[in-house]
Order: sequence, then C-alpha cells, then structure tokens
Amino acid sequence: MNPTEVLFRRRNVRAFIKADPVYVSFTRRVKTPSPAGGWTWVDSDPVAPQEGRLVPSKRRYADMTVNTEAGQVVLWPYLLLGYHDMDIQEGDHFVLNGQAYEVKSIEPDREERTVAAVDFFGG
Repeated sequence: MNPTEVLFRRRNVRAFIKADPVYVSFTRRVKTPSPAGGWTWVDSDPVAPQEGRLVPSKRRYADMTVNTEAGQVVLWPYLLLGYHDMDIQEGDHFVLNGQAYEVKSIEPDREERTVAAVDFFGG
C-alpha cells in the first residue's frame, strides 16, 4: 500500500474513533517468581490510557465466528478499534464504565488501525 493511501486510511480511522471515543487503561498479567519457588501470575500496573472505540462485533469488521455442528457461532461480542500504534496484547483486560472486558485476539494487519476482539464480563 502506498504511503498516501495509508495516511488517508489513518485519517478515516481517527475520524471514526473521535466520533465516539473511549479511553481504556489495559492491565496485563505478568509472570513473576513466587516465594515458594516456581512462577505465579499477577496483574501489572495499568498501561497509560489510550483512545479507541468500542463497537459491537459485526462481520464487516472481522470474521469473529467459529464453525460448529450447529453452524456459525459468534465468539466475541465487541471489537475495540484503535490507532495503528496502540499498545495492546492478547489477554489484556480493562474496566470501562464499571464493566469488565478482556482482549481475546488482535487482527495481525496493523498498518492503518488496530482491531481487537473483546469479551465482555459484566459488572
């Protein structure tokens, strides 16, 4: 993709996010040594707040379905759309308006935007 096209696509993503932004601070699970030996998982300090947009999962954004005997089943109810340089990893979790969310997968192509499938856990 040529640089001008990337620039215009990033501008479109920015306009879409600015229309209904959310600010999220991701918390990551990190492996640390335990006093008894071995390892344990603990929550890291939150990453600085980042701007994105939380949208209901639609097939037009990404194929977030799985084939089962009963047919196609939607895996994750929300997508988090962010800028191309968003600091995000699978397994990150965050709280927004008292509701808990967890990042389940991230679309690998991040040239113009970041799209992450997000699971909703409620209050």
